This record gives sequence, C-alpha cells and structure tokens, in this order.
Amino acid sequence: MEKIFRNGVIPGHFSRGSKSMVRRVLQALVGLKMVEKDKDGGRELTSHGQRDLVRIAGQVAAANKKH
Repeated sequence: MEKIFRNGVIPGHFSRGSKSMVRRVLQALVGLKMVEKDKDGGRELTSHGQRDLVRIAGQVAAANKKH
C-alpha cells in the first residue's frame, strides 16, 4: 500500500539558508524605509513598514473572505 500513496516521495530534510540572501533582503527593506537599523546592531520595523504590513494583511484577509 505504501508504494501506491507515496510514489517515491522522500521526506523533507533541513538545510540552512543563504546568509547573503537574508542580508540583501534586509538591505532592500532598509532602502524602502520599512526597516531601520537598531542601536543594538539589529533591525526593527518602522511605522511606515508596520502600516504597509497591516494594509497588506487586510487585503489578504478580504481576498480570503471572498473565496
């Protein structure tokens, strides 16, 4: 029975992501004024970024409600 349902699919496995990709995405968000550098060396969401995320979440929720 297993061969019928699995069709040779193997389980997923963990792999580390590329650090440079995350860094470049964060740099792009800083350029868009959605994220700013924190005094402790990290990054935090700006009020502009928070507003955009809330707007996008509202649009997604409205689209899901229609379906």
